[in-house]
Amino acid sequence: MNKHLKPIVNAIEGNTLTIYETKAILEDGITIGKGKMLREHMEAINHRDAIVCRECNRRAIDRAPYS
Repeated sequence: MNKHLKPIVNAIEGNTLTIYETKAILEDGITIGKGKMLREHMEAINHRDAIVCRECNRRAIDRAPYS
């Protein structure tokens, strides 16, 4: 996992996941229960996926030949 990703994902406004819970979701695929909402779990995953997609697009643009 990108070392810069964890703090970004954990800083979603209104999300109560801790940095350790976020790490467990993103790196280990664990679903956090006990007082955590599915919305919070999905926010962390969706945020990560958006960042990964953005990075892939950026790399593709960087490799594109100039016209």
